[in-house]
Amino acid sequence: MEPPIQPVPGVARPVPVSTEDPGLDLSASIRDERIDMVFDNTAFALVGTVLVALLGVEIIFPQAPALVPEGWLGILLAIVIGRWWLKRSRDRRATSIPPNSPLWTRRLLAITTLNGAWWGVFCILLFTYASPLQVGFAPFVIGGMVAASVATLGPLRSVYLGFTLPMIACLIGSLLWHGSQDAVVMTGFAVAFEITMIGTVWRVNNIVGRNIELKLQNEHLVRSLTAANQSLQHEIVERRHAEERSAFLATHDALTGLPNRRMQLDRFGRAAARVSRHGGTLAVLFLDLDRFKEVNDTLGHTAGDTLLKAVSNQLRACLRQGDSICRQGGDEFLLLLTEAADESAVASVAERILESLQRPIQLAGREVRIGCSIGISLYPHDGDSFDLVVGRADKALYRAKRDGGNRYRFFATELDDIWPAKAPRATEDIWHSD
Repeated sequence: MEPPIQPVPGVARPVPVSTEDPGLDLSASIRDERIDMVFDNTAFALVGTVLVALLGVEIIFPQAPALVPEGWLGILLAIVIGRWWLKRSRDRRATSIPPNSPLWTRRLLAITTLNGAWWGVFCILLFTYASPLQVGFAPFVIGGMVAASVATLGPLRSVYLGFTLPMIACLIGSLLWHGSQDAVVMTGFAVAFEITMIGTVWRVNNIVGRNIELKLQNEHLVRSLTAANQSLQHEIVERRHAEERSAFLATHDALTGLPNRRMQLDRFGRAAARVSRHGGTLAVLFLDLDRFKEVNDTLGHTAGDTLLKAVSNQLRACLRQGDSICRQGGDEFLLLLTEAADESAVASVAERILESLQRPIQLAGREVRIGCSIGISLYPHDGDSFDLVVGRADKALYRAKRDGGNRYRFFATELDDIWPAKAPRATEDIWHSD
């Protein structure tokens, strides 16, 4: 028997990918990237702050009362912990508060401004308690902090200014309070240095912003190309499915998935060629359902389609290896038995089909018993072409119908001289309640 023919291919199709883009808000995206960069630099900035603080305490410790450096260091460490807690809190609460919400920027600005002001207090303590030689360390520390923060806070200019301006203000105030000519000169250097560093930050900020913009545009382009490729791939898959369906429908029946007459003709040609070379007989069985119209009229065409599918499956089960079946049209089927040893072997297959189609079929909540009539012709005995053999099987089918249906008949030569009308439908009840 031929392998079961699958129904019309219904491969699950990929969901179309939308190529629409909601729009690339560069300004908001650049701001978000800047915030991310500053928060990502937190660990590096805090480690540097603690190391410089420890060094600074060692400088002023011998000259100042013990509580002064200890108190300053304790508060600075509290600020450091607070800034680290702010980063960790942002990481944890990203699901409830957007990670780049302006709220986080304001919190970061507040704590970095406090940090910068406290380093300004360190500068005042140096001028108050350190030796003249050690006082020279103040511009060095403050300048280093101002320069180093370009890397850690530079992406956000407001945060950078919040950190550095309090330090520079305290340094300038301490130098002016000192009152010496050298201090005034150092004040000028401090002001010039801060202005230079602010200009540097503005330049770095612009460069960072441009790099982020290029990065976001590239990501947007990649997403657009990916979406376009996915859309193109979807169209290719759709076209392939359409081609597969077209190819399938060219050789198969759309409802039952059985081969159509065109494919059966091709199979008959190959089988006939083997018979011509090696001998033997082919049998064509022309099958027509006896009560199909009653099902359509009573239960509707949907039930009739369901019945045809069920009958197709039963017919497949009745065939032998190498045999094939096609839907001729309506409720008619053509069966090709490629190895018909003799009439008795063909009759055995026909009887098996009649018996199978007498079994009840569940349809629309009812049991339906539907029989069939079969006309049989043999190749090459009854004809030397597909059309001729099928036509004579059709004549035999009419004989079976005329004889009452639910039976098979072989073609006989006298049928060429007559063309009987279709046999009347059997009148027995086909419905059985569940």
